[in-house]
Amino acid sequence: MEIHTLYISNRKLMVREDGLIIHPAFVSKNGSKIRERHTWGALVSKGRYLQTCVKVGKVMHHLSVHRLVAEAFLPTWNASLQVDHINGNKTDNNVKNLRMVTSQQNKIASRIVYGSVPFRGVSKRRHKKNPFEANIMTHGKPRYLGLFPTAQKAAKAWDRAAIELGFFAEALNFPQSANTNHQQLELL
Repeated sequence: MEIHTLYISNRKLMVREDGLIIHPAFVSKNGSKIRERHTWGALVSKGRYLQTCVKVGKVMHHLSVHRLVAEAFLPTWNASLQVDHINGNKTDNNVKNLRMVTSQQNKIASRIVYGSVPFRGVSKRRHKKNPFEANIMTHGKPRYLGLFPTAQKAAKAWDRAAIELGFFAEALNFPQSANTNHQQLELL
């Protein structure tokens, strides 16, 4: 495992490519020796990211583990960008699972599904023949994609539109469809 060193103010942190954070041993101002500590981080609150704490002087800093790993290992690191978990698992901080994205790209890649239908961009309506509606957001406005007899057909229509708009494959309802060409998607 490769290890890189980061400095937070005057404190040294060692970051491993799989997301392990090593707080090296040091001697505090009062002369007591603080032992080396290894951590994957801790969930501070529900739905959040793994964090580790670093005390600098009298101030405790809560640092996101995924941002530390990205800063240490990603050649495209930029503090003004967001770090995206490619597989959507916020606790998987392996460098192979991280990439730098803009805020808009991060929202597009989100796998959050709201409502009773388990597909992104699909909602259930009271229409008897075609009860599933597909919509996709483009430039902040919803784009109507149509009514469909099944949730799966509506989800595939959403995927076709998402591919046309350049969404990440991980954001699709059926990620394997990103590898097929547009003519094959028409048949789905």
